[in-house]
This record gives sequence, C-alpha cells and structure tokens, in this order.
Amino acid sequence: MSVREDTLAPAPVQLAQPMLQGSQNSLLISWINSLAEEDESYSIWRHLGTPFENNETGNLSDDEGWELMIDAYTPQSSETTILRELWLQENLDRHAWYALIVADSWGNSRDSVSNRSNVWLVHEDTTPPDAEILLGIGGEEGMPGGPLKSGDYRLHIHSVEPLEEFPMIQVHTENYIEGSAIGTTFTPEGEVTRATPFLASDTHFIWDFTIPGGMETNNVSVSVTLVDVVGNSHSFSLTNWSVDSKAPTIELFSPSSESKYLYGTEIRIHGVVTDDVELIEVKYQFTNVGEFFNEEFEWGNVTVITPLGTPSNTVVFSMTEPASTFEDPGNHILKIMAKDSAGNEKLFTTTFYVDHCYENISGITLCQSGKSPFNEGEQEPEAPLSLTSPPYVIIIAVGSFNLLLLFFAIMMGVLAAQDPSKKKKGDDDFDDEDDWMLEFMSGGDDGGSADTADAGLAELEAAPKT
Repeated sequence: MSVREDTLAPAPVQLAQPMLQGSQNSLLISWINSLAEEDESYSIWRHLGTPFENNETGNLSDDEGWELMIDAYTPQSSETTILRELWLQENLDRHAWYALIVADSWGNSRDSVSNRSNVWLVHEDTTPPDAEILLGIGGEEGMPGGPLKSGDYRLHIHSVEPLEEFPMIQVHTENYIEGSAIGTTFTPEGEVTRATPFLASDTHFIWDFTIPGGMETNNVSVSVTLVDVVGNSHSFSLTNWSVDSKAPTIELFSPSSESKYLYGTEIRIHGVVTDDVELIEVKYQFTNVGEFFNEEFEWGNVTVITPLGTPSNTVVFSMTEPASTFEDPGNHILKIMAKDSAGNEKLFTTTFYVDHCYENISGITLCQSGKSPFNEGEQEPEAPLSLTSPPYVIIIAVGSFNLLLLFFAIMMGVLAAQDPSKKKKGDDDFDDEDDWMLEFMSGGDDGGSADTADAGLAELEAAPKT
C-alpha cells in the first residue's frame, strides 16, 4: 500500500496590483489560478501598519497585525483568472498592505510574502476630493470671499490631491436663471466649462473672466466638480463673493467753487458719502496753491458725524479749517477720497477762494489779491423805490409840513390887511380873535405872551395914521 506524502509548500502565486474604486467604495483584487496545484485555496490578508519595516520581504508570522479579509477561497477548475471585491468604509484615507496566501489540499501553505509579488501597498481612498477656491484680480492669488469690483479676475482651484480630470466649473450671479434675462453668467451658457492646469500642475487649476463696470450688486456663485485619480467625485458651490462694481457717491455741500473766505474766518468742510455696499474709508486733502508751486497737505480722515443707526454704507462728515492756513490769496484745492469694501475709489475735487481784505482810513475795502472782496456781478439788484420807501415817506412828510406853514402865512396876511380900528378897544380888552392872533405870533408859549402882546399894541398905537 502506497501513501502519498506532501509536505511541500505550494508554488508562489502572483497578485496583481489591487484596483481601488473610490466612487464605489470597493477594492478589486485579482490573481492567476495556479496550475501546479489542485483543489488549492486562497486567502487575502490585510495589514494597516508596517509589517516589513525597511525590508521588502517577510512572513505572516513575523507580525501579529495581519487580519484575514477572505478566508480559503477555493476556485472552480475552470477559473483561470480570479477576481474578488472588497468593500471599504466611506471617507477612508489610509494605506494598507494586502497579501495573497495559497494553501494546497493537504494544508501546506506558503506564508512568505514579497513586495509587489504577492503583497501590495494600497492607498485606501474613499474620501471625495476637496479644493480651495479663490478669486483674484489683476494677477493676484485671490481671496476666498468678499466684494469684487469691476476688472479682470482669475479663478484659482487648489485641490488637496491630484485630480483625474480638469475641474468642471460654472460662475454666475446668485440670481441667474438659465435661459432667461435674469442674472448674469460668466461661463458660457449651455456649455461644459473646465478650468485648465496652471503650469502643468495636477492640483492647481485656473480660469479667467471679467466683471464689467456698472453691474448691479449681487452675490457671485462658483460651482465646481472634482474627480480624483481613484474616481471619488465631489460637486459643491460657493457663494462667498459679491459684485460691487459701483464707486461711492460723494456730495459736498461746502466749500464750493463759489465759496469765498477771508482770513480770520473758518472754512467748513461738510458733505455726505454713500455706497451700494459698505464704506471703509473717507479722507480729505488740501492743496495750498502758491504763486510758484503747490503744497499738498497730508491726507487725513474726515470727522464723522453720522447719526447712530445709519447703515454702514453712509458717512456724514463735517469739520473746519482756518482760512489763514492758506498763505497766498486766490483759489485753493480740496480733495475728498472715498473707498468701499470692494476697493472701488471715488475722488471728488473742488476749489474755493481765500483772500485777505481790510478797510483803510478812507473807508475803502482793499484786498491782498487786488480784487474786490465780492464780485459786483454777484450782488443782488436793488429793488425799485415806491411811495412807501423811507426816502419818499420823509419827503412827503416835509412837504406836508411846508404846506401847513404856507397856509398859516396866508391866513396871517389876510388878517393883517383888515382895519386895525375894528380891533381897538380898551387897553385891557381884546376880543377872542386878537387873543388867538397874539398867541400865534408868540409861538403858542404861555409864559411871557402878555408882555409881548402889550409891546406890540403900543407900537401900533404910536404909529401915525394916514
């Protein structure tokens, strides 16, 4: 009776490089069925550490970290290529060793492993790719959010891992509705737009577009689809930016090109600045215009007097500057600069007139500039005189008084022409008419009127009669 003794380990088998299917959370393992054995079985082991340390070969018994994934799979005799699939957890991002061990029907197994022969290091990646999205103007690297003024922009996509294909992108305003006139799209409508690699990079991609001036304020939406080298995909949208292509509006109440100031007075700078989003800076600068050169003062922040509760897109300012600051008489310059949160700037420039005028001993006003302190053309015309004007009132009153005096003079002449004998009576007797006449001639003064009257009668009686 013969007995077959088999204590030899099976012939080595070759494990093909495992294929990770990240989008399906699975790992495909394949090998060729050994023709040197019959009824053999195969086992798949996994190690999450470093079983070989710095070596390329080893044995399962050398490390206790091996875990059995597929136990003693016995293929059919007709199977030449064996394919098995292992399911993985979601959001994995780790490295693991996978080893293939073969055993014959007698239980003899080959436990030795060799790198890239029957053991492979696999990157278990079931985590979707992610990326940082930046928008930059004029060649700048960009920012992950914030206001955007008008200009040429570049979209930057920085992936955290190499990508299998160029990212698909869509850039439009948040209110955009495809196929309608609502909103604005920066990527071509109805087309697939992909970002392109920056300097042949597989993690940095770019795409250029323009924000025109005068666009209405709205949020900007960026949609991106990423696919990594193992098929994990990730689609997401960001709305971290807003279009602010309008510059602030500056309204200056004073001074103006019509304003004139004399030394010793104060120049009041008063105005309001508004923006459609938010203001971050309002400043001013004077320029002293001299005879031979101009002196620009330092920029300074305005004095804000905005009432409490006013939105951040409105600034009301008011401050004063002595007119004596400007040595030379003439026109000088004031600039107001406003800047919003997107970087849009607005410059407002005006002029005002400063002079040094004084009055000499003759009462004539003289100015250092040689000009009249006020332009005659700017003076309001005098209103035409009427009968109720003060000069006419005085003239009418004086004329009326003179008429009364003339009337009394005529009355006196008429009375004086009458016969005095009709008036003569006793030395002490006079009729009422004579009393009135005497009182009128004495000026109506009671004191001394009698003596004056007696003296007048005495002269009349002493006069010779004809």
